[in-house]
Amino acid sequence: MPDEILEAYIVQHIEASTDKVISFCWHGGEPTLFGLDSFRKIIGLQRKHQLSTQRIVNGIQTHGTLLDEQWCRFLAGENFAVGLSLDGPREIHDK
Repeated sequence: MPDEILEAYIVQHIEASTDKVISFCWHGGEPTLFGLDSFRKIIGLQRKHQLSTQRIVNGIQTHGTLLDEQWCRFLAGENFAVGLSLDGPREIHDK
């Protein structure tokens, strides 16, 4: 995704929010494929465009296979809510 489109999305999302707490939820496909550096950029853009009266929270839904110590430190340091999607053999996950 080009940086200009990412920044435009973040600005539009912030401007469209009527609450003081703005939630971003990163999901669909596998968001960690976007890369840790891209998520660092996201946080920077959010901070750049949020008003002092606003608080931004982030959540991510992931299958977790790409999470390593760097990812975990980042997610914890930025207070991301993390959901793990667990799938297995049909006879187990369909119960």
